[in-house]
Amino acid sequence: KTAKKGATSLDKMQQSARNLGLALSAAFAVKGIQTAADKFTNLNNQVALVTGRTKKLNETFAELQRLSISTRGSIAGITELYSRLGRSTKDLAPSNRELLKATEAIQKAIVISGASAASSEAAIVQLGQGLAAGALRGQELNSVMEQTPRVAAAIATELGVGVGGLRQMAEQGKITSEVVISAFTNQAKAINSEFADMDATVGQGFAAVATNAKLVTREFLAGAG
Repeated sequence: KTAKKGATSLDKMQQSARNLGLALSAAFAVKGIQTAADKFTNLNNQVALVTGRTKKLNETFAELQRLSISTRGSIAGITELYSRLGRSTKDLAPSNRELLKATEAIQKAIVISGASAASSEAAIVQLGQGLAAGALRGQELNSVMEQTPRVAAAIATELGVGVGGLRQMAEQGKITSEVVISAFTNQAKAINSEFADMDATVGQGFAAVATNAKLVTREFLAGAG
């Protein structure tokens, strides 16, 4: 009888543990969904700063999702790149197609440079900060030159100088948003050709899988809403 009672108590404890485990799993799942929803809302907001709350917003975000996979980048990184580029060139009023083309070419140039994920993110931030200030120079230029040499080379070609001449161009305030947009729209074909010759790394492969998973989550959230 004592043994039976002990077994019953053990069963109850095990059942309680299972129930607690299920409750915790559910809580973590909900938190994960909330985190994913918040991240996509933030990305959507970044795009909206350029496009406004218009039909173009959804079209652009969908295109950035496609580009994040085809250019082996992260959805967060390429969205930030587009947003920073768009906000820094508002006075120039480039078309959205030009912005997307430049964004794609820059992301591919970053990959061609062999930059790590961390270096890519840093270069995007530095490039955006420099352009937001009116022109790329100083520490921002150094970061771009060191971490993403193919990006620097494209800008140098547009200005008709060697990469070593970029610092002098920067001192004169000549590496403007207009120059950067022109550099990557004009050289998109050459960059596309170089990019096509590069095999994806394992890390880039995992990044593509992660991006696809995030997009599936977003579609689920949109459907649930």
